[in-house]
Amino acid sequence: MSIRLRLGAAIVAGALALVGFTAVGAEACACGAMVPPKGSSVDVDAERALVKLDSGVETIALQLNMLGGSTEAALVVPTPAPARVSAGDTDMFTRLDELTEPEVRVVNDWWPSIGGDGATAVGSAPTVVRQVQLGPLEATTLKGGTTKSLKKWLSAHHYVLSPAVRDGLADYVRRGWSFVAVRLKSHRDLNGGTPPLLIKFPSKTLVYPMRLSRAATEPQHVRMYVVGQHKMTRADSDNSGSAAGSSSVEWAGRIASADLDNAGLKEFFGTNDYLTVFSSVYTDPRLQISSDYRFVRAGDDDPYQPVQTRHHSVQVGGIYAGPLIAVAVAVLVLAGIITLVVRVLRRRKTSTL
Repeated sequence: MSIRLRLGAAIVAGALALVGFTAVGAEACACGAMVPPKGSSVDVDAERALVKLDSGVETIALQLNMLGGSTEAALVVPTPAPARVSAGDTDMFTRLDELTEPEVRVVNDWWPSIGGDGATAVGSAPTVVRQVQLGPLEATTLKGGTTKSLKKWLSAHHYVLSPAVRDGLADYVRRGWSFVAVRLKSHRDLNGGTPPLLIKFPSKTLVYPMRLSRAATEPQHVRMYVVGQHKMTRADSDNSGSAAGSSSVEWAGRIASADLDNAGLKEFFGTNDYLTVFSSVYTDPRLQISSDYRFVRAGDDDPYQPVQTRHHSVQVGGIYAGPLIAVAVAVLVLAGIITLVVRVLRRRKTSTL
């Protein structure tokens, strides 16, 4: 994928303000663990990811929203196989939001509303497969080792894992997964959206690592953009059951090539043209998350676009037109009745003379 990255202070100052989510405290993001230096904190409450699986290679474009009192942090992302990391186009998600906007329908309100507004490797240390520097980002791909040796590697680089995150990493280590450790450095506290990361790795299925977000202590919001030849659906165990979080398809349909006017998006889509957007909210991540996301082809390719209703008040002189019309009609009807009664009384009076 062709990637352009503006280096220097501009990317640090600009990219950290890309996303406008309201941040609440959290210990881990959905895709991985945000590991701050000891004695400081970095919270992640929301993330957006664009994913696809082509010819046995999965690609994830990831952007996080952060709020913290630290100028650096490390993101640990589990992957089924060693990954390659590069920088993504900073406008990708902005264009995706534009392409998946709800249909707007205007409803004329003639009457005032009543009731208010609705509102597992053996013993050895992990191997550093590769390390790349992407402006303010340093990405290291780790393979093998044990949970203990992975923790030791992170500690040696001045980062520590909370017990909850360490327990989550242990499961991925047992399954033989690799990890991407991303260090983000800034001249000021980390706030806002990170520069998008492109993470590529071999995979037989389209999977998105979620288990580490069980360490989150506050509600989490995840928005997934899944690219393919057809409409996709979630097939993981967390997508059903009484303990599941609130997850839904927010948009689905084919994207015309002409609408992919962002270079990064155009190359990401490639020969694919179907986009499915999922939104998930976890009010209690510890209880609601137990598996990674797994995406498979849906049973149909029916498009879906949400409808956003906007109300327009029809008023005359600051007063709703509905009541005015009703009063006018009532006055006319009353006048008609009075006129009729008067005529009847006159006829009766004339007939008696």
